[in-house]
Amino acid sequence: MVPMARPINFDPQQVLLTATRVFYERGYEQTGIEDIVRAAGVSRHSLYLRWGDKDGLFAACLEVYGGYTQGTVMAPLQPERGRQGVLDFIDALSAELIAEPVPACLMVQTLLRTAPDAAPTKRAEDHFRTLSGRAAACLRIAAERGELPESIDPDGIGELLALIVQGLSVSRRSGLDVGRTRAALASVKALL
Repeated sequence: MVPMARPINFDPQQVLLTATRVFYERGYEQTGIEDIVRAAGVSRHSLYLRWGDKDGLFAACLEVYGGYTQGTVMAPLQPERGRQGVLDFIDALSAELIAEPVPACLMVQTLLRTAPDAAPTKRAEDHFRTLSGRAAACLRIAAERGELPESIDPDGIGELLALIVQGLSVSRRSGLDVGRTRAALASVKALL
């Protein structure tokens, strides 16, 4: 007789949300499986059965985090919104980055602390390509509508916004200067 697998006695989505928060607050390198076990209230064995290892769990957390940021922070970047979508994105970004001193974006942490050829690094790079692409799509529509100066390169500004998000996230870790940050974001808006 083949033994039956034990049923899952935890909510995998809730564990992922908790693990994502722990990775976000502490960073990948500073987070151990025991930290997640304590925070999520599940056994180490359950985590390993579901996600394989810390890397597998982290990869799943990056998917959760990426989905969250695409649905919230990047939400204004809808092509049909054109220039206004990008302006609203910058305003939302400004409000979020300045509102509370939190650790750097989990995607930025991943870029800084994982090997260039690692799967989490690829996921983080895809995340910022998505941000850049969505901003560029908005700006292409804005250019077609005549909302932008002809000198504006939508793809270049999309890349610039992705780099700004990364830079602001890193600077937040080292003590964000709110006044300089507001001035920098206002300057980008003035370009548009």
